[in-house]
Amino acid sequence: MMPMLAPACADAGSAFAPVHRTACADGFVAQAHRDHAPSIYGAALRATRNPEQAEDVTQEAFIRLLTEARAGRYPDTVRAWLYRAVSNLVISRARRAQVARRMAPRLVDLGTPDQPDAVALRREGQAELRLALTGLSSVERTALLLAASGASGVEVAAHIGRSHAATRALMCRARARLREPGALARPMGIARSADPTSSTGRSAAISGGSGLPRPDVLPASRRTTQVWAVTSSR
Repeated sequence: MMPMLAPACADAGSAFAPVHRTACADGFVAQAHRDHAPSIYGAALRATRNPEQAEDVTQEAFIRLLTEARAGRYPDTVRAWLYRAVSNLVISRARRAQVARRMAPRLVDLGTPDQPDAVALRREGQAELRLALTGLSSVERTALLLAASGASGVEVAAHIGRSHAATRALMCRARARLREPGALARPMGIARSADPTSSTGRSAAISGGSGLPRPDVLPASRRTTQVWAVTSSR
């Protein structure tokens, strides 16, 4: 099949040039769809192995072609351009799906309200994390918080003005310090009941008088859950 050539549209000086350019672009893409849609869909289906996703990718590829054509940017070889667009779209979708799978466990379940003890533990973990972060340098804190917010290693490095390798080493050291035993365990008060045999005394002894469980008597997994986003490697 001969490569499609850009249509000869109205001159730029014509008052009807924008309308004619749009009509030319629409006709160009319509012809491209008739010529290449089956093969482009087949390529998308082989890449995604999902008919619905293949249809979406094919449609998006032709929408991008229409956008380029209406802007006056016609590809030299439409078939090759569409194949490259499909490849880029499939890769982009795969990356977004990977990020979604990684972030899904961190999403809050809005189906049921949080229980008071869960709220108390979360606030306690946040307070411990803030206190632990004060032991880091400002650069280390900035790097970890940017990473926890979703910034890539390259973006973090650019923000703090260091190389990518130096930033990775800095973040590894900072995370290691946060993982040290006792880094997140801070005393939260003194028990007000001296009678450990009473229920009140046992509760106060566990909570340290604050009404919340002390970090040193919580399982390590529960103490560190709240700081996963900061202390996990990217």
